[in-house]
Amino acid sequence: MNLKEHKKLLRENSAYSGLRDLLFALTLIASLAFIVIGVNAIGVNAMTGNNEGLGFTLIIVGPIASIIQYFVASVYFDIADASLNTSRLS
Repeated sequence: MNLKEHKKLLRENSAYSGLRDLLFALTLIASLAFIVIGVNAIGVNAMTGNNEGLGFTLIIVGPIASIIQYFVASVYFDIADASLNTSRLS
């Protein structure tokens, strides 16, 4: 077994693969929640005549913040994966 195969097996069988999937699902849910809340805020603001900026901000900034959070955490998981012990490889 070479080093690339060993790293692939570690990535697939470590806890980080499950955490990465969970993180992706939570990011997707958070992005959708921001969009729904933003659309709701625009609808409520349209009926009351208040500022619609909050709704547009939630629709645009919410998913972007969720995606950035996912990529930052993904880099952390890559660093943690890299530090797994591969020194016993013969």
